[in-house]
Amino acid sequence: MSKLSHAIEDAYGLRIEKLDKIKTVKESSYVAKIKTTDGKKYVVKSLFIPKDRQQFIAETEVLLGDRGVKLANPVPTERNQLYIMYENSPYVLYEWVKGKSQSLRRKKELYGVVKSLGRFHHSSVGLSYSRHTNIYSENDWVSDYQNRLDTMKNWKERHAGNRTRKHKYILKTIPFFQKMGRLALKKLKSSSYQSLISKPYPKLSLVHGDFHQNNIIVNKNRKFFIDFEDVRYDLPSKDLIRIFEMYTRIHTFNGKEFKKMLKKYEETNPLSAREKQLLFIDFLFPHIFEKNLRKGKYSKLPLSRVKHQIAQEKRKIRFIYREYFK
Repeated sequence: MSKLSHAIEDAYGLRIEKLDKIKTVKESSYVAKIKTTDGKKYVVKSLFIPKDRQQFIAETEVLLGDRGVKLANPVPTERNQLYIMYENSPYVLYEWVKGKSQSLRRKKELYGVVKSLGRFHHSSVGLSYSRHTNIYSENDWVSDYQNRLDTMKNWKERHAGNRTRKHKYILKTIPFFQKMGRLALKKLKSSSYQSLISKPYPKLSLVHGDFHQNNIIVNKNRKFFIDFEDVRYDLPSKDLIRIFEMYTRIHTFNGKEFKKMLKKYEETNPLSAREKQLLFIDFLFPHIFEKNLRKGKYSKLPLSRVKHQIAQEKRKIRFIYREYFK
């Protein structure tokens, strides 16, 4: 049995029958499934992050679970700690959640997901953390937008001489996204963003930070959220942008579906006029296009998929501009 297994047994009072690695990425993440001698199942996970960040994540999960949010709950050690240290990194033991990843094949599934997301956001307001827990929140949007605009500019300059069909197509689309990104930044600077985001954290809501269908487990029509490593205090658009982008990877953008998605979300987490204004500004900014450039996502896709994804981002931005800013 591995040294990690022994460390888990000692800390949690378990007897491990089997530990199977699910995922291991050097200096990024380690995930393994555990089966104990009495037949129980768990997941042990490390993100190889500082202790204070892991404490915030695990404590957030506990507090959300206490509020009724469905998730994989962290299991406390026998000393009531939320993680153990092993080889200088924090490791968390989680309950095993049985089920399948959420499907987004139908719009009904999208609407059900965003209603659950609204409940999560609504439930996250007013959490009370331990006195020594460091609270994590998003960096300033103004700086973030400017950095993303710089990414597009630098990518365009680096690849200006590339004559492949894919690069020529991407280069042709960049000016549109730069223009809309600058408009979104201008709208952001004149919005109520600073006053909203500067509220004390108990009055703000959390965002999951990586909200897509593979981080939602469905069991008997119940949706469990997993993988909270990017959780932080921020505004709701961050999670809505992510899940809607995943939906439009397999569907053509539709304005009526976009509006219906927001309506379903607000059934469980109503937004103020100022919050909705910022949501529309954030949807106006070409986050997905910039991320795919920055992370080299387009280079791994065939031209047909690149064209589809860029077309969806264009349709979304044009719709947002026409409906809310023109």
